[in-house]
Amino acid sequence: MAVTLRDIARSLGLSHATVSFVLNDRRDVAIPEVTRERVRRAAEEMGYRPNRAARALVKGRTQMLALCVPSLVNPYYAQVFNILHSHCTEHGFETIYCETGHAKGVVRPYEWSVDGVITVDDGLIETGLSWPKGLPVVSIGAYVDESKDHVRFDLYDAARAAVEHLADIGCKRIAHLAVLALLDDPRGRYAAFRRVAQERGITGELVLSPDARRSTIRKTLVAYLEQSEPPDGLFCYNDWSTVAAIRALADAGVEVPKTTAVVGFDGLDVTQYLVPSVTTIAQPIEEMAGLAFEMLQARLSNPEAPTQRCMLPGALKIRESTTR
Repeated sequence: MAVTLRDIARSLGLSHATVSFVLNDRRDVAIPEVTRERVRRAAEEMGYRPNRAARALVKGRTQMLALCVPSLVNPYYAQVFNILHSHCTEHGFETIYCETGHAKGVVRPYEWSVDGVITVDDGLIETGLSWPKGLPVVSIGAYVDESKDHVRFDLYDAARAAVEHLADIGCKRIAHLAVLALLDDPRGRYAAFRRVAQERGITGELVLSPDARRSTIRKTLVAYLEQSEPPDGLFCYNDWSTVAAIRALADAGVEVPKTTAVVGFDGLDVTQYLVPSVTTIAQPIEEMAGLAFEMLQARLSNPEAPTQRCMLPGALKIRESTTR
């Protein structure tokens, strides 16, 4: 049988209210620290577990948030999730994970009783997710729901910076290693790549992978190199694909950066430890996550406030893969 607050109160000779105030961390009630410690120790020894449903009924809040990301297989999304999770737990929230990349048949986040949702790149794919009226939702990433509170990453200008860096170091024939799914995005990497190539008089070539798996990307780039001379610059879709690209260039005997300079995208920590270390565009993940949590707290406090919007830039991290 579950241990109750009354059981703890009876064992200590205290009132039910005193035990409740301590275990709900009510600091507005004057209770000696010695008593608080007695209650906490007794609760632990007796195996007390708080009744979340009852607490939610009293407070009108579950202290639970849903975190939705396309997939945790991609280390970028895993990194975003971990940072968001840290913000939530530091402020007393539990989290529920929802993988929007496999939305068919998935339990919708609001089918659990959650206070709000932070969703990452929810404009990236057709997830089929819809949010009930009144549920606080904050959208973050390069692809956001602009009708919701959101923190957008400036994808287009970040991609421009990547290609311009290759042009600045003298590349005249630059290839963009892209994935088919987002090729037509007017504010995406490929659009920025084409614009810079046109402005700088550079030969721009497209290496198009049918999907984002590293094995497919590696095969696609190897096949491209078998048909043509290696480009002197390569702009990769993301850091995940850059790992496969560097392997493919090595397979073809192409030296990086001597023959082909390589730029990745996302700013994953692993790019510092590859050989050579990889120049990349770092997304402001920490800042995005922090702002998203602040926006969600503000929305919970004031559901009728105007829509909150923010745009953040990327940062070019120059490393060995473009240092000649």
